[in-house]
Amino acid sequence: MASNPLHLTKDNVVDLASFHAIYEEEELDKCLDRFLKIYSRNKSKFIKLIGLHSGKDEKSSLNFMLAIRFLRNFKSHHLELEIEKTEDLVVLRKEVFGLMASILQAVMNPKQLSNDDQTLLREIFFEEKIRGCLQETELEKVKSGFQYSFPELFTSKKWIEGNWFTADNSKNKVSFISSEIEDDVLEFVTECFVMLYEKRLRKRYYRAEHKRVVNMLKEPTSRTPPEHSGDVSLPQTRAGSPRSPKLSSDVYWPEKRAISPQSPVVRRVATRK
Repeated sequence: MASNPLHLTKDNVVDLASFHAIYEEEELDKCLDRFLKIYSRNKSKFIKLIGLHSGKDEKSSLNFMLAIRFLRNFKSHHLELEIEKTEDLVVLRKEVFGLMASILQAVMNPKQLSNDDQTLLREIFFEEKIRGCLQETELEKVKSGFQYSFPELFTSKKWIEGNWFTADNSKNKVSFISSEIEDDVLEFVTECFVMLYEKRLRKRYYRAEHKRVVNMLKEPTSRTPPEHSGDVSLPQTRAGSPRSPKLSSDVYWPEKRAISPQSPVVRRVATRK
């Protein structure tokens, strides 16, 4: 029987000292913009997959996709938060950092990449400053799989406004286990990352080593697929294996940002008189 996967949270993914030393909202905003594009440009396919996996007992695939949806929503809708306590705002930002890192880690794990190659991919998708906020030595320990926990609040469709995130209402957690994310979901999200690079990031990260490591994401996964807890009604390929939805070759990635680049992730911290 396989051993239990290493359990991760924001606290062993985000390096607290580096976070406070180099944190910049503009850098986080750029990373969130990439998750916005991953979800928004393929929204109908995400909605379809979320629906297909919502009725299953095993929740790793569902929670993984809901985490991506949350990052999109946080970028595009949650800019007017009035978090009353500064410490709650710091925790919220750390949760967002950790969630982004865990999603990319789940995409990289099946490819059995070297530590150097994983570092390159984090640099491409997060850029150097955000990568510097991560505990990469801890992430190197989870290549065989991990469980990542984050606030259940992030999976809600309830509109977020005002003093939305507090220590009390973020106590309940949900999680995903990277090795239990089903192939249709993982392959689709991996394709989204590759398309993001091809359409948006290739001009900046143009060196041969960048192209090589992104091409490694296109390679077939090296893991043993988890058993499906139910039928997934996607188009079938060999031996009844579900085929992930394919990204359209003419997917459009607009140059115009969804919001003004001057807009911070969280515009202000409200204070009580």
